Amino acid sequence: MFLYRIAIAAENYHHQLKKRTGLAINKRAKIAVDPDTYKYHGPNPELKCTFNGWSDPSMKNLIREECRGVCGQMCSSCWQWVCNDCCMHIGCFRHDQFCDTYGYMGTDCLTSRGVLWDLITEMPYDC
Repeated sequence: MFLYRIAIAAENYHHQLKKRTGLAINKRAKIAVDPDTYKYHGPNPELKCTFNGWSDPSMKNLIREECRGVCGQMCSSCWQWVCNDCCMHIGCFRHDQFCDTYGYMGTDCLTSRGVLWDLITEMPYDC
């Protein structure tokens, strides 16, 4: 079921990129941030991180880095169904690096390398 959800999200992302609406980022435009992200980050977060997650004390820094390490599509949406929170996770951070390096249609990005599997750690699910 988890892989099905990732496939649907990737397909939705691909269609939005093709239309150049919604997720296309204009550097001058203000980046939309999911309201749930504010609950976990900033100087006084409302909610605590779970598992091996951590929060960024500076929302400005998090937005400037396009929410690298937070599960979801940049800052526009937080996928709590992946890691149970909107915190930064090492697996999600590595996954974002793979997607940046090899592209969103690269095998490492599409197969959720870093989150579901990785050759670096022995953990099968690194969230």
